[in-house]
Amino acid sequence: MPDPLAYDLTAARPLLEPLPLVQPVSNPLPAEPPDGSIIRFGRGSYNYVAVRHGSSWETTSTSIGDPIDQVMSWPNLGSRLRKFDIATGFAPIDRHGDAQTRQSLAVVRFTAGGHYLAAINITPRGSENSTWYTTVTESIADRLPLSSYTSWPEIAQHGQHIQVVSEWTSIG
Repeated sequence: MPDPLAYDLTAARPLLEPLPLVQPVSNPLPAEPPDGSIIRFGRGSYNYVAVRHGSSWETTSTSIGDPIDQVMSWPNLGSRLRKFDIATGFAPIDRHGDAQTRQSLAVVRFTAGGHYLAAINITPRGSENSTWYTTVTESIADRLPLSSYTSWPEIAQHGQHIQVVSEWTSIG
């Protein structure tokens, strides 16, 4: 058996040069939507809704247990999603019984106690008394008649300027 250390690799030397490192390709962060925007996106089995307040995004999501709510900056939120839908159309609703608000994953915007909020219907088969997760944060929860987990009758009673999202535009 020939000695492997005795092979003459001079002719193959240019082919044995290490290749330059491949830099990972990263998608640029999507442009931050304007203040007051509402976005939605999915991650695994969760559906998220976020509303922009100045430099922060207040979020809520569907879940098996309690709502998941966080306050995030755009770089923190945007770097996690890359693709989302932004609410581009809104329709007024009849707060006392509108079929649009009984749809699973329907999203509404409204004000309560002077705060601009969004909510998502998490009931699979919507009903008049469906369950809604809102963008109510811990910092304002004690000043509002609503919590992050509420019902449609509570939104209808305490919410003002209620509108359902009627159109979404995909971004990213």
